[in-house]
Amino acid sequence: MQLRQLAPTLFTLLAPALAMAAGPEPAGHIPLKPYFAYFFTANATVGGQTGTFMFDTGEGVTIMTPAFAQKVGCKPWGQATGFRLDGQRLDGPHCDGLMVEMPGVKAQAPIIGVFDVAGFMGPDAPPIDGIVGLDVFAGHAITLVPGKEIIVETPASLAARKAHAKELPVRGR
Repeated sequence: MQLRQLAPTLFTLLAPALAMAAGPEPAGHIPLKPYFAYFFTANATVGGQTGTFMFDTGEGVTIMTPAFAQKVGCKPWGQATGFRLDGQRLDGPHCDGLMVEMPGVKAQAPIIGVFDVAGFMGPDAPPIDGIVGLDVFAGHAITLVPGKEIIVETPASLAARKAHAKELPVRGR
């Protein structure tokens, strides 16, 4: 799934002070934990198993490691093709129809790529179970609080937040 397919989902970037403003309660708060370099992780339950996943706003399709795929009982098959920001092509198998759960989000992922992400992170990076992409949030409005959390909004919490926020485009020039 490409980012432009997620365009109907509203993404708002706010200062932490605004994100904590009083108002209607959102559907969920997903804490972000410092990971390695400038990356962050969040816990997610995929196929009934909880793991640690890097959160990447540039990731259109969630991926999991081969070890985590085995843990959830998935036998990867076929080939999915994607491209990194630098244009590097990535090919790998995938698992289909797994449930992905995070606070405020429960979504059946049509496809989850299976790929060993350790090679991208370098030898000093702690192990992770994969990367959560924006596909998990399709159909949800989220607020990103940089380095702190992902807030999964309800219509009421989003309306209250928007009353004090400045909407930013997902893609700029």
